[in-house]
Amino acid sequence: MNEETLPDSTLDELRRLAGEGMVLPTWLRNSTELLTRASDESLPLPARLTALGAFARALDELFVVHLPGLTRAGASGGADDLQLAAALPGRVRLLVTQAARLLEFSLLPALQQHGFRILPVSQLTPAQQGWLHSYFSTRVYPLLTPLAVDPGHPFPFISSDSLNLLVQMRKPGVSPYEGGSLFARVKIPRITPRLLKLPAELNDPVGSGPAAQICVWSGDLVRHFVYQLFPGMPIQRVHYFRLLRAQPPNGLATSLNGSPARPRRLSFQPVVRLDVEEEMAPAMLSWLVDHLHVPMTNVFRYTLPLELMCLGHFAEFAARCLAGRQP
Repeated sequence: MNEETLPDSTLDELRRLAGEGMVLPTWLRNSTELLTRASDESLPLPARLTALGAFARALDELFVVHLPGLTRAGASGGADDLQLAAALPGRVRLLVTQAARLLEFSLLPALQQHGFRILPVSQLTPAQQGWLHSYFSTRVYPLLTPLAVDPGHPFPFISSDSLNLLVQMRKPGVSPYEGGSLFARVKIPRITPRLLKLPAELNDPVGSGPAAQICVWSGDLVRHFVYQLFPGMPIQRVHYFRLLRAQPPNGLATSLNGSPARPRRLSFQPVVRLDVEEEMAPAMLSWLVDHLHVPMTNVFRYTLPLELMCLGHFAEFAARCLAGRQP
């Protein structure tokens, strides 16, 4: 892999940030080791993808479980715990940057060589977009419930590990300079696959070999057709965001995959991480941060949707495809 993707000693850098002489917890070492495994080009591609998915879930757990635990321990007099809690967001930011480079320069090119391409809906042919529009209208649109945020509609509760779109619109006939912007949140349904495969007959041929399997992100599908949810409202900007909430001290919060049910009183835990797209406008990000009450040190900006919040889903999907071309 490209040498710029991963520093020579991730653990040494982690110790430097956390403090010289500090013994690193096992859960923190495991996260860096998973990324190292995903970077190992001597391993089969499915194994590297599996390691990447485990790495993404481990990073989520750092914020959901371990960071709140360190903060509570520090409040009880643990100086090392407070020091590590303060260093953790910065360290994770470096790990995420390394994972993004790994995807861009190594894993995605390798996946494309195996006949799989993930493309934006906007880059597809009219026939491919037509099929996706039909899929969206019949399978996705009925599941969407956009929630406006204005003086008559307070900011909605947003569950942990949910994939969302923040939509900025303009009131018809009102100038943006007159305060005519409105915001709405659209949640990407969990039951919709994060990655969608186009039918075989719509895949593009690659050279003289078999056609590559074309895939699109379900979030990109919703974003492409989001105007259908707001008829008559000019759309100004649409951006992804995802958040993580702390696990309660009693450990009864739902798992990161969202499967177990939980009492509603456990849902209202503080936001410990906010993932947004790199190109989100500063004013839009400030509006979101203010409503979620999350510190800027825990805001992570990403350059690609798959790097934003779908590493685990992407890795699992790709590994299944490589095993038998059937997700």
